[in-house]
Amino acid sequence: MSSAGRTLMSANDVLSLNLYYDDWCKTRLKNGNAPHDLQPFEYFIGEQFLKRFSLNDDELLRGLVGTHDDGGIDAFYFFINRVVADDSTVVDRRSENEVDIILMQIRENKGFSPTALEKMDRFSDDLLDLLKKPDDYRYAYHSRLQDLMRVFKKKMTAMGHRSIRLEYYFVTRCDEPHNDNCDRAAKTIERTVHKHFPTAEMQPFNFVGPKRIYDETNIRKPAKKLITLSGFKDEVQQG
Repeated sequence: MSSAGRTLMSANDVLSLNLYYDDWCKTRLKNGNAPHDLQPFEYFIGEQFLKRFSLNDDELLRGLVGTHDDGGIDAFYFFINRVVADDSTVVDRRSENEVDIILMQIRENKGFSPTALEKMDRFSDDLLDLLKKPDDYRYAYHSRLQDLMRVFKKKMTAMGHRSIRLEYYFVTRCDEPHNDNCDRAAKTIERTVHKHFPTAEMQPFNFVGPKRIYDETNIRKPAKKLITLSGFKDEVQQG
């Protein structure tokens, strides 16, 4: 696991990011009033970094869980074959399933912290242990997050063949580097993942600062999205 290289933003790039975010709040969130009492910056980050999944607003909001008793997790997304999974998702034990798990810690006004990463590790252990029940969790997560965890365990248990990819993000608007203790804590998360799913594909931990955020704003959503109909894949044009 390796962390991203240190790249400082120029004053012009800082200005561009701030103006882009201000415009986004005005157009997407009616001057910063996030729906369902969510934090605008968390919504913004989710939209920027999940573009490749072509989520609609409801799907994007479903995975934003940052509030009291979130256990250090601000966003949790669980995809089966690139579609956000919920209670209604049908899992065929005979089929090969592609699973993507994305977990984010998002901070607007604070920098990287090994303590926050330790919370992500604690959550990962509770989530990825499919036999662990809520009463045995190391933390009392809020009800909506517990419900997402329940769906995850239910659908994962129902699968036969599966390939698993995990992505972790620590995102901050503060332009400062992460330290060696953050790197050590990130490696602990990797060990926890492979304790529960030894063959899972673990992406390099993403320490994301404002430069990377700004770069993401310049990436367009895919023009096409793959869907599955009657056992075959087709492409539909996105409006």
